[in-house]
Amino acid sequence: MPIDFDGVDDYVNVGNDSSININGNEITVILYVNQTVEQEVLGTVYLSKGDPFWNDNKGYGLGLRTSGPTDQLLFGVGNGTNYAWARWNVYSSNVPDGKYHFLVGTYDGSTVTLYFDGVSKATATLTGNIDSD
Repeated sequence: MPIDFDGVDDYVNVGNDSSININGNEITVILYVNQTVEQEVLGTVYLSKGDPFWNDNKGYGLGLRTSGPTDQLLFGVGNGTNYAWARWNVYSSNVPDGKYHFLVGTYDGSTVTLYFDGVSKATATLTGNIDSD
């Protein structure tokens, strides 16, 4: 069942149970997203484990960055020392457009990959285990 957010201050907190601490070297994150408006400041964090702005090189996250020269859909993974981003430049004709989109982020121990509606759009290189404690 979809959750409807007003774009102001809504979020879902699933806590910090050890079951969501991914410390191996593989992860797949899957989301269906229907974003109807663009956030004006920084963007939208769809999912984050750890610092939602990933300043500590730990965790993983999927979001839409709307600051900078162009908007970017991105998936990132941190190993405690480095953080790698798979970034895809998007425009309002892609996201947000009021339609559901299938977003997938994967990490296989060497490559971080971002998929949009089933198509690989960006990759980044990272090695090591995910540090999400």
